[in-house]
Amino acid sequence: MTVLTEKSSNPRTPSKRGARAPKLVSPGGTPKSTSRARSKSITTTGRKLTKKDSTAVIDLNILRAQTSREIAEIIALLRATKEMTVLEIDTSITRISESEFNSLVAKKCPIIFRNYATDWKCVRNWSKDGYLKRSATEEAETCPHRKYRQFTAQSAENGRLHLTDGKAKAKSVSIAEFLNHTETKDEFDGLYLLGIHSVANHSLAYCPVQRHADDKDAVAPLSRDVPSQIDFLEWYAQLLAEQQATENPIKYDHQQFFLAKGYAFTDLHYDSYDNFYVAVSGTRRWTLACPNASRWLIDSAAGKLKSGSVCIPHQDSFPPGSPAQIYPFAYVDLQPGDMLYVPACWWHLVESKPGVDGFSSAFNFFFSKPPDEVFGDFQKRLAETDSQVNQLQSECREKIADAFRVGEEHDRESLSGKLATAPKGLRQAIWDQLVKLDKVHSIRDELETLHRKFETNSIEIVELGKKSSSGDTKNRCRSKSVPRTPRTSK
Repeated sequence: MTVLTEKSSNPRTPSKRGARAPKLVSPGGTPKSTSRARSKSITTTGRKLTKKDSTAVIDLNILRAQTSREIAEIIALLRATKEMTVLEIDTSITRISESEFNSLVAKKCPIIFRNYATDWKCVRNWSKDGYLKRSATEEAETCPHRKYRQFTAQSAENGRLHLTDGKAKAKSVSIAEFLNHTETKDEFDGLYLLGIHSVANHSLAYCPVQRHADDKDAVAPLSRDVPSQIDFLEWYAQLLAEQQATENPIKYDHQQFFLAKGYAFTDLHYDSYDNFYVAVSGTRRWTLACPNASRWLIDSAAGKLKSGSVCIPHQDSFPPGSPAQIYPFAYVDLQPGDMLYVPACWWHLVESKPGVDGFSSAFNFFFSKPPDEVFGDFQKRLAETDSQVNQLQSECREKIADAFRVGEEHDRESLSGKLATAPKGLRQAIWDQLVKLDKVHSIRDELETLHRKFETNSIEIVELGKKSSSGDTKNRCRSKSVPRTPRTSK
């Protein structure tokens, strides 16, 4: 499917040899080639189309889309961007309360809690010279049974570790062995250690920041650096307790621990868990997309839940012609002490960027729903999108046929002022084609939303404790304008 193209040196642009000639759709819906349309005059209501008119009609074949189906896919994706919102709150300015936390989480969109854990011992100490190695040595002596998964690259991708099945190899090591290994020169840049507290899988039983029955009287050293009581966990537990009367309540599932040397990144995927993710050292960049974009992101070969994607948005890599390249992904950089809440089924890709010590680290808390329920929700979303595309296809076919009969573009003003220029992160050539699409299919509102999402990085700032005109204290949101630089850097 060739949907989005432009004349450039971009390697994803289809070659002229492989590209299909643009087609016209006649009033009856029969495709006709460009050459025939130009060589023949076509009778419409009351007059003949001249060669100039025919050229104008050809220009209406926006984005080189060959069918009304492909145009419908693009419009459906544009409408899906409305739900692409990430909230951000700085907890160092105003400490968040339980009621405020509950109201924000209820929105079911990602939330960045800036500086939430800056006073935690792990954030203060793990970047200090020698601290991790001393703790790892102590753990090897007191808890020798603790082993974790170490990942190294199978092959070089610009010298970087891609944490995807088939592109990384794993073995069991202790943290001490991992840190000792990083002191040697490796063939590829990037090593990654993953610790998972999984009750179901004993081979993935240990998380460095969590106690385990196998430890007996010993205490894993790094677990002492995490508070024993965490307010958001208590608040979330209360929310879950209120759901216990439901048939399938969300429940705490497990924790994961992430330690990276150098640069590494995951594939784009979604989890069937609600995720609270705490950045401890280095930088963790998250690329996010909402669940209703699944139709354009899923890899059909990725198993029952289709939870993987072949799109790599932070490298601007998409299948040729994929509408996903116009999606306004959010890019969130987590610094030490920041926490990110990501609801189940939100697509994400995570990059690990080292701090001054060459490492980055983080851990999370997973809360799960029954897999069948997650799969059911996922299938329902896909079915709803499918229905929307089918309806749009019928509308697009009628509008294309109408434009062909009239022989000229609809009398609509071009996007002017700020909207005349492509938003940051989207190429001008593609934006110009989208503007041309508006002239036939009337998608002004969708384009304004897309432009705003790109310009603000889909992030809205939450200001706590602001008084409304009525005197009530309410949370307010305002757009945050941040540069969009969705490219990988070491």
